[in-house]
Amino acid sequence: WRSGRIDEKLEALCTRYQMPLVARSEAELIGLIDRNQNQREMLARAVQGAISAAKVAGYDAGSFAEHVTRDAKDLSFRDKYFFDIVVPVFEEYELQLRSSGYIDYEDMINQACWLLRGRSAADLAAAGVPGYRMIFVDEFQDISKQRLDLVKLLASISPNTRVFCVGDDWQGIYGFAGASSKYLVDFGKHIGDDAATVLLRENFRNPQDVIDFGARIIGTCKERMIAKDLVAKHPGDGRSIHVTRLDAASESAFRAAQAEACHALLAGLVAGGVAPSDIMVLSRFNFGHAKVTERLVEEGKIPVALEKGGKMVKPGVRFHSIHKSKGLEAGHVVILNVYKGQYGFPSEFAAGINLQFINPDLPDQADEERRLFFVGLTRARQAVHVFTWRGNESEFLASVEAGLDPFEVKRNEGRVAARFVQETLKAVQLEFETRYHEKLLRWVPKSQIQSRYDPKAKGAQAFQIAAWFIEKLELDVARPGTGEIEASDRLKRGGYSFW
Repeated sequence: WRSGRIDEKLEALCTRYQMPLVARSEAELIGLIDRNQNQREMLARAVQGAISAAKVAGYDAGSFAEHVTRDAKDLSFRDKYFFDIVVPVFEEYELQLRSSGYIDYEDMINQACWLLRGRSAADLAAAGVPGYRMIFVDEFQDISKQRLDLVKLLASISPNTRVFCVGDDWQGIYGFAGASSKYLVDFGKHIGDDAATVLLRENFRNPQDVIDFGARIIGTCKERMIAKDLVAKHPGDGRSIHVTRLDAASESAFRAAQAEACHALLAGLVAGGVAPSDIMVLSRFNFGHAKVTERLVEEGKIPVALEKGGKMVKPGVRFHSIHKSKGLEAGHVVILNVYKGQYGFPSEFAAGINLQFINPDLPDQADEERRLFFVGLTRARQAVHVFTWRGNESEFLASVEAGLDPFEVKRNEGRVAARFVQETLKAVQLEFETRYHEKLLRWVPKSQIQSRYDPKAKGAQAFQIAAWFIEKLELDVARPGTGEIEASDRLKRGGYSFW
């Protein structure tokens, strides 16, 4: 596809498997896509976002078509095909607006900028547009080029106008609609060299390990981000992140297993005294939580929240896409489908769209996926529960685990908590629990166990294990500096607590 040899490859594959290669018209291909509701929703959102981003960047349907015709030659085959879809939809959308006598939100901002641009302060005052003493902009990380232009034009009416903006570039997630957190990162460049910046480092919502988890994800972004050392007002016990890895032979099998496992988790939380309304289930796409919602509704024991007209009419477990969860919070947050794939997280479909072709200031979409995951994580006041597909885990989990700082294990300090499972003549099988509450089995040679243990004990007990072998086991530090003796490996899976 990317090389432009898709026809050749398809023909070779069809010949190999003795299948006929049938040419389809564009209408037939769209009809095939239309059969899959998920694909249709993703494509529709992507096209809608591209049109919005183009209008925000100052294009109308005609000028954008010219841009694609003139400049798309250097795009990948995939991007070229995508923008060839966008152009006729953009043209039809503009035609429908004009014939109905409507304008959309992007038109409103563009027309406001057009009215302000090139007019004197006296003319504007006569037209009822006085200068402002203060302009306040919230969520500045989600500002677009046209909105930034509007702010600057309003500020230019009076030399005494002050601009006050609040934002977090780590939470910039609306690049698909034309927003860019680069305007916040380079605030002084766009607002004024004399602009002062105040960093707010204290976090009043999240436990420290959730903050650290998200910070490591942000640390893998390719684009420049504002460095922050965030500190939790309520740090918690360091055990707020729970990762559940599910075995599955296919994506559909994983979704089914996830629905059952998530239902069991929710039932356990509610049975433990957590109010259903204090639980939020999130997914990258709206359709990502459908099976879990259906499972709860089918059983009818755990209420599902219902909103009408923006008002809550029935409290219960809340289900949202992560974009919709912005600004919300819950004690327990569940993030579904954190695996590699088109419908996973990060979404390979969304991360592959080249928005810089529309506006060079727009974000790298892979970075946008990372920030979106950060937003999902930081909805949680107490705990985050992540579901992934074993063997197909998301890069988000891998990047966090690989990014932790190793903590050197000193010889003869390898006292570890574990549960005895079974033994052979030469080895003992132990069960370790990670910081993410994942239970892992490891075999340890008896020659490396330097303490007595009770094979009949039901719970965890202390095992003194040779330090070099602890490193071989690849055990991870829970959190250094707690006064406990702790150890780590090359940090592949999560944190084990050491005594």
